[in-house]
Amino acid sequence: EAILASPTDYVSVNLPALAAALDRARSVAATPGITQETVISESVALLEAMARVHPKGDKSGLRALIAAIETLSPDRYTPSSWAPVEAALASAVAVEANHEASAFDVDAAFQDLADATTGLALRVAKSGLASAISVAQHIMTSPGSYVPASLVGLPEALDEAQRVYADHDASTAEVTAAQTALIAKVAAARVRPLSASAPAVAPLVMSGTASAADGAAGPGAAGPPGAAGPGAGTGGAAGPGATVSDAGTAASVTRLPAGPVVKIKGRAKVGRTLTVKIGAWSGRPKVTYQWYRSGKKIASATAARYRLTKADVGRRISVTATASKPGYTKASTTSAKTRRVVR
Repeated sequence: EAILASPTDYVSVNLPALAAALDRARSVAATPGITQETVISESVALLEAMARVHPKGDKSGLRALIAAIETLSPDRYTPSSWAPVEAALASAVAVEANHEASAFDVDAAFQDLADATTGLALRVAKSGLASAISVAQHIMTSPGSYVPASLVGLPEALDEAQRVYADHDASTAEVTAAQTALIAKVAAARVRPLSASAPAVAPLVMSGTASAADGAAGPGAAGPPGAAGPGAGTGGAAGPGATVSDAGTAASVTRLPAGPVVKIKGRAKVGRTLTVKIGAWSGRPKVTYQWYRSGKKIASATAARYRLTKADVGRRISVTATASKPGYTKASTTSAKTRRVVR
């Protein structure tokens, strides 16, 4: 009777059933000579009807959390870390707008949204990596101009740097490692001497470190691959859309166009198979694949499909598509990482 006396405090969907059960219980109580079995049956029915009635939840905390999350800029975070927040935020907004949401629903929405925000990761600035890629690409357009032994490992370091650059979820450690490795290989390259007595000389080399802060590359730094960096022509390093000659001047490079978006289809669970989904690559190049487990290459995983194993449990899987074509520099694009693989 107390519940029905203040119906606005409760989720309304089960209130009619409670009212009907209460009427039957009153009728049984007022009927003389009623059997004990009937009394027990109606008492149980009334208790069950009461158990199905839930109080409405206090939404003040949920509203405050939603307001805080809505002030965040998705562009500052990696796509894979923002996706769970976006999904949890949509669910929380729906619960907040539902006048019939129970206390359980409100608490669950609050906890889900709070948990999702703990996984947010800032995007990593990659201007230094872009500059290193530019110079390495220039070297690889005319490898015959360099001492062969000095180029050992450079193609592989360049491929890895391009993969990391294309990976929107790459961590600061991954960017720094790829940049450091590539700069070391570029520094080791030696231009063939013009005469037998002349010493081999090193190409133009740049340095720099990756940071977790967002923002445009500073003066003299390179922009993203495919566009000339703001320092090109002004004394800075040329962006990856141009090459740098041994004298430090810009020269054109024939490169493949940027690749289409790469997606992974399939459930992140041991025993399931993940499949690459990718659109057509302009220029009809040959496309190869490499799967990664938390940013590290998975040995022999170079097909368009990958079957998850026990070694993947707790890790996030991504795949890089690399396009190649005679007379062109390679181009790579990397998918977002999956959710953590479960058993």
